[in-house]
Amino acid sequence: MTSPSRSQNRIATAHHQQQLAMIEAVDEVGRTMDDKWGVGRLPRLVDPLTAARFARQVEKFAQACWGDVLGDVAAHAPAMVRAYQALDQLAQDAGHQPIPPQQWEFEIPEGLVVLVRHTDEIARVQTHGRQCQIWSLEEVAKIVRLHPLVVQVKTHFPGATIEKTRPGRDVLQARADDLASLPFWGADP
Repeated sequence: MTSPSRSQNRIATAHHQQQLAMIEAVDEVGRTMDDKWGVGRLPRLVDPLTAARFARQVEKFAQACWGDVLGDVAAHAPAMVRAYQALDQLAQDAGHQPIPPQQWEFEIPEGLVVLVRHTDEIARVQTHGRQCQIWSLEEVAKIVRLHPLVVQVKTHFPGATIEKTRPGRDVLQARADDLASLPFWGADP
């Protein structure tokens, strides 16, 4: 029995990586649709004939993935993405509304803050008429990156929590400068 050559192994590995990339792309579209419409809800928002065609495409894609034939996955992955996009458009055209995003709320001294996972969900937040700031985790991540010391602490001390914060020395000095002009600032009691 002969073992496969290195070039055959490289080709097999490259095909496997291509196949995985296509499968992951379809999975990402599916997760996006589940986040937007609700898990498994989208096919129920379209007519039964279209839902059945979608189910057949899902089955073809699944068989292609299990069959481990690159050509089959390459044919059915783009078709699967198009199927998701078609259902998304049909649901919107029929007037169906995406589910509200999962949101978390908390109070800060400046008022109510609503936090959502993705920036594109901000417009779908239900504020129920309340004044609030709406932030996405992507925006929070941008702010976290501005504080590398905190990132290092959280990296080196898993489970550490921020108990108290205070402004930096430069902010305190600026405040002191602003307060110095007040007639009672710095006066002895």
